[in-house]
Amino acid sequence: MEDESKPPHAGERVLGPDAVARTFAEIADVYDAGSDLISFGLIRLWRRQLVRIVHPAPDDKILDICTGTGDIALALAERVTTGRVVGVDFSDAMLCRARRKTPRRLADRVDFRRGDATDLPLPDDAFDAATNAFGLRNVADIPAAWAEMRRVVRPGGRVYMLDLARPRIPVFRELYHLYFRHLLPWVARLVHSRRAPYRYLVESLGRFPTTSELEDIAEEAGLVGARGRPLFGGVVAIVEASVPTYRE
Repeated sequence: MEDESKPPHAGERVLGPDAVARTFAEIADVYDAGSDLISFGLIRLWRRQLVRIVHPAPDDKILDICTGTGDIALALAERVTTGRVVGVDFSDAMLCRARRKTPRRLADRVDFRRGDATDLPLPDDAFDAATNAFGLRNVADIPAAWAEMRRVVRPGGRVYMLDLARPRIPVFRELYHLYFRHLLPWVARLVHSRRAPYRYLVESLGRFPTTSELEDIAEEAGLVGARGRPLFGGVVAIVEASVPTYRE
């Protein structure tokens, strides 16, 4: 059974969508460096693992919600040589950063758009797969986000979510909690002068559902076969599920 303990400060405050957008606008220019630093570079390995599991076909159309600065969308665009990737995020500052990072060779394969993960500005059955990496905890209504991914992905398509989890292995669990309790705020100060944006990271993780809860939420949203894959001792997990081959 998953460890249900929460990192400290969990639930101290809940930011609304506008406040979350302001938080990410504040750190957009240092977001990539900050993510590398606070994960000790492991975030790159976790993202690559997600892309390997998605294993897109060259002509696939893929949606990446909460795309942030576009790392997953760009990695997928490298593989869909005749397909298309759409990255959606509600932060203009993060999207601006994603567009600046896009190499010319990928410009015709990836499109970054502003949008709400719970009300996507996209048609039904438009994609072969949908991904989300380290962004679902910033969504006010997680079931609605799962339901929207189900709506825009074709029957039989796949949905994937990568995020921090709660380790089951005792040694990983203790190190994990030690890091979030005491070290993360100080590490974050090396990237950004204010602690508030990274304190929000700790708080949002504390409120985030467990992997098994995310599986249940995905199933309740109409997806099928939801299962979590723990990585790195359960520090992170990938939850994947399928869109039913029929529409109700």
